[in-house]
Order: sequence, then structure tokens, then C-alpha cells
Amino acid sequence: MPPRLAVKLAKAAKGVTKFMFSSRAVPTLKGALSYTIYLIISFIFRFNHINPFPASIPSSVCIHVLPGCGWTLLTGAVIITIASMPGATVGSCIKNSFLNMMGIMIGSLNYFILAKLADVPVAQGVVIGLMVYLSGLMYPKGFTYIGFALLGLLQSFTGIFITYADGGAFNPAQLLGFMQSYAFGCACAVAVNLLVLPRTAEHQLREALVTSLEHARTLLLLINKGYAEDLPEEERAEMELLEQAIRMDLKTLLDLLDDTGFEISWSRWSMADYSSLVEKIRSMHGMLLSAYYSYLNGKENHSIETFRDHFLATTAKDLEHIRRSLWLTFAEIMQ
Repeated sequence: MPPRLAVKLAKAAKGVTKFMFSSRAVPTLKGALSYTIYLIISFIFRFNHINPFPASIPSSVCIHVLPGCGWTLLTGAVIITIASMPGATVGSCIKNSFLNMMGIMIGSLNYFILAKLADVPVAQGVVIGLMVYLSGLMYPKGFTYIGFALLGLLQSFTGIFITYADGGAFNPAQLLGFMQSYAFGCACAVAVNLLVLPRTAEHQLREALVTSLEHARTLLLLINKGYAEDLPEEERAEMELLEQAIRMDLKTLLDLLDDTGFEISWSRWSMADYSSLVEKIRSMHGMLLSAYYSYLNGKENHSIETFRDHFLATTAKDLEHIRRSLWLTFAEIMQ
């Protein structure tokens, strides 16, 4: 075997091994499994008989483009399986599935309206334009509502395509078939998420709370040390990273708290307890960030040197006692 090929194979094997034991392995496996199950369902002939429009199972849009030119299949029903995020936490998967199905329901209503307006293309344009505008309003809400908006638009456009393919006639069986195919995709995602190595959002929230407190504790220590003495370059760089991590923690905690609300958990902690704890941690993070920015401002205007010369010398013992008390408090909370 050539040496270069051996080196490449060794690197590839190392990368595969590293991925298999990483935190991304299980979500990737669950996602691939849910997509595979749905595609298998699409090719089971007997299963197609329970759907009034079997062509909607393997694809969300099936259009007879030109006479004698066959069928053009635009895969789309599998999109809802992807958008439901089967590899995420239980709460996140259920939340995304619920929002995605709500988008499908709204899109199905537009499907019906657009199909009935097949003889008035201008009216169809007005309706679809309004749908696009309302879906665009979901973009500032974050990634959570992207699937809701896109699936609603997809189902709306399907109403136009199918109606024209059928010569302007509305077929209720086709609409019902599309809705069932999307429901099958959602069911596959939720089933895999619940049955294959499930991860609860509550567990992730607890881990995020501990990580967030660890970030806060370390940043507090560095700020305290920075007022007492000059920090080396490595610790100043660490403070910048901690500041960014704490800002990310603020959003992560809110997202996980929202996902936890969609789970049924048997915990001694209620949602009110988690909400209160997250709110207190966010307030603490806000105060820490303010202290960090005050420290940076003090470094620029050299007021920290004045603090060390006229204040720190007489209160060093008291500040050290406060620092140790805060450190123990953080440790007890994290346990």
C-alpha cells in the first residue's frame, strides 16, 4: 500500500472513530434512521392503500407537467421529517413537530382556497403574496418557526401545482393524501426520537445551568483577580471567551426552558422552579457582564490603579472573604 494512501486511510479511520464517540453520533443516527423508515414506508405497496392519494407518500408534489411526458416528482414530505429534528431532545422534537403540523394545517387551508381560485389567477397571486408576507414575519422569531413558515408555503404552492395539473379541478382526496403523508413523516420523527436513546430537554437544561454557573464563577474569579493585580494575556483572552460564552448561555437557557415545557417529566422541580432559577441566573449574568465592562473601562482610564492604591490595601481581607464565600456558594449550587 502506498504511504500516502495509508496516511489518508489512517486519518479517515481516526475521524470516523472520533465522530462515533462524539456527541453528534446519536443525533445523526436517529436522523438517518427516521429518514430511512419513512422512505421504506414510501415503497411498501400495501401501505400505500391506506392513503387516498398514494403518490403523496413518496413525494409531496406530483405534477403531470406535459401530456405524454410522465410524472415529475418533487420530494417534499420527507422535509417535515428533517424539520421535526428527530435527533434533538424530546421536548424540541415534539415542539418542532407540533409547529410543523400547524404550518401544514394553515398551508392546507391555503391549498383549498388556491384550488378554488384556480379560475382567477390574480386572486391566487394576492393570496399567495399574503402568505409569503406573513411567513416572512416569522423570520425574526428565530429558527424555531422556520419549519412552520416553509412547510405552510410548500403546502400552499402544492395547491396551485396540483390544481393546474388536474385541469383546474379540486380533488379533496389529494389534499387529504398530502396531509397524511406529512403526518407519517412527523410520526416517524417522533417515534424514533422517543424510542431510540431519548434525551430530555430537562436533563440538557440542568447541564446547561451547571455549565452557565461554571462560566459565571470563573469570570467572577478573573474579574476579582484583575482588580487585585495585572492579568497575563492568557487570562485576559479567557475573560473575552467567557463573556461570549455567557452571552450564548442566555439564549441557550431560554431555548431549553421552552423545550422542557413540551415534556412530561417526573421531577421534583416544576417549570416554575426552573423558570425562577433561569431568571435569577440571567440577572446574575447581567451583573457579571456589567462588572466585566466596568473592569475594561477601568483599564482604559487607569482607575483600577487608583482603586488598588487607595482602597484595596485596607479591604483586602474583606474582599478575600467575600470571594471565598461566593466561590463556596457557586460550588454548592452546582452540586
